[in-house]
Amino acid sequence: MGLNFPTSPPPGTLYPVPIIPGTPQFIWDGSTWKITAGSGVGPSNDAPLMDGIASPGDDLAYARGDHIHPVPPSFLDGIAYNGMQVNGTFEISQQLGIGVGTNVAGNYSCDGWLVSKGGSGVFTSGAYVQGTGAVPGIPNCLASTTTTIVASPAATDWYANSSFIEGYRTLRLGWGAPGAEPLTIAFWSCHWRPGLYSVRVGNADNTRCCVMPYTHAASNVPQWNVVTFPPCPDGVWNKNIGVGLAIHFPIAMGANYIAPSSGVWYPTNYLAVPGQVNAMASLSDVNRITGVLMLTGNEAPSADRSPYVQRHTYDDLRLAMRYFELGVAPTYYYPVSGGTSAIYYTIPFLEVKRAAPSIALSGWQYYSGGTGVGFTFTTSSLVEKFMVYGTPLTQCNGLTGTGSWQAGSRVV
Repeated sequence: MGLNFPTSPPPGTLYPVPIIPGTPQFIWDGSTWKITAGSGVGPSNDAPLMDGIASPGDDLAYARGDHIHPVPPSFLDGIAYNGMQVNGTFEISQQLGIGVGTNVAGNYSCDGWLVSKGGSGVFTSGAYVQGTGAVPGIPNCLASTTTTIVASPAATDWYANSSFIEGYRTLRLGWGAPGAEPLTIAFWSCHWRPGLYSVRVGNADNTRCCVMPYTHAASNVPQWNVVTFPPCPDGVWNKNIGVGLAIHFPIAMGANYIAPSSGVWYPTNYLAVPGQVNAMASLSDVNRITGVLMLTGNEAPSADRSPYVQRHTYDDLRLAMRYFELGVAPTYYYPVSGGTSAIYYTIPFLEVKRAAPSIALSGWQYYSGGTGVGFTFTTSSLVEKFMVYGTPLTQCNGLTGTGSWQAGSRVV
């Protein structure tokens, strides 16, 4: 049965009224007829349009500009999966492996995260299987253990776990121009020391920064935190392969890096909010975060849904390989009597790199008369592959497969 739509209806007109079961109900928006929610087909709702703020979990298929459309869980799943974070569940640690940490400033504790520090205190960070305060559905966390305490941070001290996000991943924020969007960072914390903590966001050259607080309530009890940063309409923000966002999770901080206020954009390098706790004052201090999401806008999943909106391990590994990849030396044999004096070999990457990476070889050998012989090979790289050259060689008949390689194209 066809529908005879009224001619020249005023905006907001519903048709048909009353609803006919099995038949869509439409609304005229001034230019076109659009299907409503309570139409007898698709998602049902006795009040297809709502004024004001809708409750979370309400599922409406349509809303005009003067009616609020609540965000359905499926939408949050989508934006979370496409979040700007890299390795937010800490399941990828190609270089160190899960369960191994580092205390060296500037070294990566796992893919996408590194140790940031200046001062005499020492903490070791790495990707570990969750133990105390485990969050169901998220197997790993980034854990930072104090090994040299800081009784009272000096003015120039700073200690944090950091993640630098590529500009191509952050350009959707539109920062540095009118119409910029907020940034929401959501994550689980499970710290030994309760107190006031910070999350810091800045640009590549630290000429714009903003710090936001969160309070960890109870020792070794996991809690879900949602921190929203106001949009930054000015400053220079990379929208290319450079650093788009510099994000820090402070552990302890000296007075020089404490911002006057939270939620304010400053043209300098602050790292923490006033009152930031000293979480390196005891050898018992352990700081843990996991389930990190970095999302455009001011919305985030609820705590109970947070484990289900993380990227799959395989997808996070592919993303991590854009910045760092490792592999083993190839094996091949070239059966030519007397061998050759040179070798040239190309190895494709599993993922295209952010930029032509630096290549590090370790322990490579070539066949010489059936025996492995060590040699320092020369390399060059493109974003999709790298080449190995060796000359002069003695009776070379190929590569033994001994040794390994690393390709580094990290943002910092």
